[in-house]
Amino acid sequence: MILALSIMKYVLVRFMKKISWPLVFVLTASIQCQKTGKKNISSSPGTVSLKEAILVQGLNFPWEILWGPDNFIWMTEREGRISRVNPVTGSVIPLLTVSQVVNNNEGGMLGMVLHPNFSATPQLFVAYDYNNANDYREKIVRYTYNGTTLVDPITIIDNIHASSIHNGCRLLITPESAKFICC
Repeated sequence: MILALSIMKYVLVRFMKKISWPLVFVLTASIQCQKTGKKNISSSPGTVSLKEAILVQGLNFPWEILWGPDNFIWMTEREGRISRVNPVTGSVIPLLTVSQVVNNNEGGMLGMVLHPNFSATPQLFVAYDYNNANDYREKIVRYTYNGTTLVDPITIIDNIHASSIHNGCRLLITPESAKFICC
């Protein structure tokens, strides 16, 4: 135990030494920019007024919340539901409830991401937990949005170990991974 703590301390100190000078540089540059008052933005956006309001109530642990290209809010709830929310009226439009989802403490329906070119390729990727025999597992599934619901599920990755605590998942498609995941 003591040896493991010593190794962790050694690795942490070496890591901090490697990243400390770039961090100091970024902080110094940031402070300097604030002192000079120079901005990298060519024009100011003007005054912005923010208003806080409750849009929807009664949700079951919303996990992922995305602003879609259709100007609706897309969200998952841990019990297995995927929905769209009209940001003007607050109406919830259910798209799909995945019956295979097992909401075990902190697990269930978790991360979601829309295809980077959703308008042309209306695909959505979700991560959720389920039971495989008596093992708690997670998978990544791709669905196609047909304008009203999610159809044609295709499992991308399966049999990932899941846990009932500290179990979270966010999905991200980068230009590099989009070539791999979205094929």
